[in-house]
Amino acid sequence: MYVAVLAYVFSSTYSQSAFPYDNACEYQGPNTDNILKKYVGFHNLTSVDDSVNITSINDTKLYKFCNQDFIRDGFKFPFFPEYQGSDKWMTDDQETIVTIFAYTLLFVLGVSVVLYIRYLYYGVKTLFVGTYKVRHKYI
Repeated sequence: MYVAVLAYVFSSTYSQSAFPYDNACEYQGPNTDNILKKYVGFHNLTSVDDSVNITSINDTKLYKFCNQDFIRDGFKFPFFPEYQGSDKWMTDDQETIVTIFAYTLLFVLGVSVVLYIRYLYYGVKTLFVGTYKVRHKYI
């Protein structure tokens, strides 16, 4: 049962930390205005048999790739929001929830390790210590 609870807390923490699962972060780097100028305005997309007009407005946000995977790209454990680095995709509320989940994961992991060591101790102890007890006093 301890392994199931540990797996649940681990997967919950991981899924909360990676939300919204799109690997997209808002770009706020240099030349943001110059990049937007290239795309703001009216654009006509033409295919073989159809034409579509697209309008891009000035308050469009730019996005870039950011790695939201704490497991495959340099395993980071537990999944604290500080591991986002410069790519910040979590909201403040999400950071709070992920921090609570991460500390819960550490607590459950600690309790599971203690209980497993206790289980091993008593299991090994029964191999070397007898359980026979004398029930009668001899005269």
